[in-house]
Amino acid sequence: MTADIDDGVSQLDKIQAMSKFAKELQPSSTRSRFERNRRAIMKHWKWILVASFVCGVLELMIQGGCIGEHVSEPVAKVGSPRPEMVIPEGKGYTPRACGLDMNRNGVIGEPADRLVADGKTSDPDGDGIDEDIIYVCSETGANWPNDGSIDQPVRTIQYALEIADGPEDGAEDIICISGTFNESIHLIKGGVPGHYERDGFQFPKNPTMIVGWDRDGDGEYPPYDKDDIAVLDGQNRLDMAITNRPNKISYFELAHLTITNYGRQPDNVTLDQMDRGAIRLSGIGSGEQSHLYIHDVEFQGVNKSAPSESATIVVSFWSRKNTLRHVAFINNLVNEFSSYCFRGAPHNGSGHFRFQNNTFKFYGVTDPNLAETAFSYAAVAKMWSNHSNVEYIDNVIDGNPRAWRPKGYLSGIRSGHGTENYTIRGNVLIDLGTPISVKGYAGRQFVYTHPSNNLRIDRNIIVNTYDDFRKPVKGILIMAGRTQNATVADVAITNNVFYSSSEWNAIRCHAANNEGPQPGTITITGNTFYGAFDSDEFAHIYINPGRRKFPQNNFVVTNNVFANGGGEHPNVIASYAPSNWSAGGNVYDTGGFIWAGEKIQTLSQWQQTTVADADSEQATRAIENPLSGRAPPSQPGRTPGSTRRRR
Repeated sequence: MTADIDDGVSQLDKIQAMSKFAKELQPSSTRSRFERNRRAIMKHWKWILVASFVCGVLELMIQGGCIGEHVSEPVAKVGSPRPEMVIPEGKGYTPRACGLDMNRNGVIGEPADRLVADGKTSDPDGDGIDEDIIYVCSETGANWPNDGSIDQPVRTIQYALEIADGPEDGAEDIICISGTFNESIHLIKGGVPGHYERDGFQFPKNPTMIVGWDRDGDGEYPPYDKDDIAVLDGQNRLDMAITNRPNKISYFELAHLTITNYGRQPDNVTLDQMDRGAIRLSGIGSGEQSHLYIHDVEFQGVNKSAPSESATIVVSFWSRKNTLRHVAFINNLVNEFSSYCFRGAPHNGSGHFRFQNNTFKFYGVTDPNLAETAFSYAAVAKMWSNHSNVEYIDNVIDGNPRAWRPKGYLSGIRSGHGTENYTIRGNVLIDLGTPISVKGYAGRQFVYTHPSNNLRIDRNIIVNTYDDFRKPVKGILIMAGRTQNATVADVAITNNVFYSSSEWNAIRCHAANNEGPQPGTITITGNTFYGAFDSDEFAHIYINPGRRKFPQNNFVVTNNVFANGGGEHPNVIASYAPSNWSAGGNVYDTGGFIWAGEKIQTLSQWQQTTVADADSEQATRAIENPLSGRAPPSQPGRTPGSTRRRR
């Protein structure tokens, strides 16, 4: 405070000197007016200094992009820095020296798996058949007259694919690459038909491979081994790295390389031109593609900061009339992408997709001319139509919103209409507007043969630390339908942890339709909820069918723990009274409930009104951010999120 007073006296001296000097310069006719102004300045000099200081701060804020209609780089809300987070072991991408299972015994990275692309082994899978191995080097290779041998590598990946002889001889083609390639690659020939099973999933046994070359022969592959370089670089001028159209091959494996800087933005894009990103899995026309396996690949800056459009996809699942089966995307890094990572409508009968141990990090639109429009949304996955058996397991999805300006629609995993048998298990979803959503209806233009059904959402950690989304955050969103086939039926939400530092609806359910009784059951069991509520408009569980005539009436809500960080606000909000509400074994916060629009404050009143929750409790619980790295405080009573039988 003393320094402020001293500075004020110094400024006062300056004002006095300036006023005296200015008075001497004024003509006599204006001196009287100036004298009045001088006396006003002397009387209110403190307030003038304060105003001057505030104006200076505002000017700096405007120059720095904190204030103004358009900013070059978005700035998060003051006071909301991202807390440090610890990702649990076994979640997301892990760089590994060898992610191959060449001997097909189900064990990855053994010494026997490290013989491919070593420059000397002709039968790296040990099946008694020498593989057709073609070596490619962007620096020393030549497409002619070289033959692709270890001593005469070719120069481009595309040329290697062209000279590969395909599966007819019973040997798979293995393309071993070294260097940096500025190419758009068209796949030509698939591998030898056949598969083996690992962890309950089918993988190609003798696929056509594109794999990073272990050029120093140490048994370690790029990008883990920094001594070996295998990079596809689009230089921000190429649309697509690898496409499977029009040849639509099957039995393909892509491993141990980096794909970066792909995805130009043409002005006009039609459905048949959806080749902007890294990989297109399928093509046009009818047919089937199966057993496509992508692993240990780092996608860096693909479609980074690009406007969100249906064609802007890192890995496209558009297949039109093609059936896609047995697609695995395992242990990959997708860093700083925009729009969609996976999007498309796999044809009827498609399925058996596995996305496991990947890390996804968004970096959406920062262009100030687009940041406030619908072009500034993004999603990891948005797939629909009649496909089934899809697994998202142990992935990490980071919205990264403080680095850009996401609109309210920033999604993690979206299950579209017609989907069945989805498993979303063990994932970590951070700072997303809608981490998980389930949809049963998408417009009159589609044919609906059955509802979206049998979705299992289990053991995920859903965390929100970002309080500047333009729309309220919804941890899991179940959308409304139109008919009994165009809606969402059975959804099981079990053993998850929901945590938000600001207001949200951890589960928001609009399941309903306009045709007849709503099918299915919504099961919510064994979860732990935390939210910092400040109003009765938000709750851990929010149920509202909107204007639909037939709401979901079948709910099972058991063995959950609810904790409020904002005082006496609802645990559950139901805008109507579901006729088949089964609940028990829960620990509710001391905040109340809303049932059929009526506020209920105490647990006993809730038990009487719902005729449920007879063995539930009401208590205040302190819940830690599950990614804080700190163990939650020990508390008496029920373990948060544990499952126990109702008494």
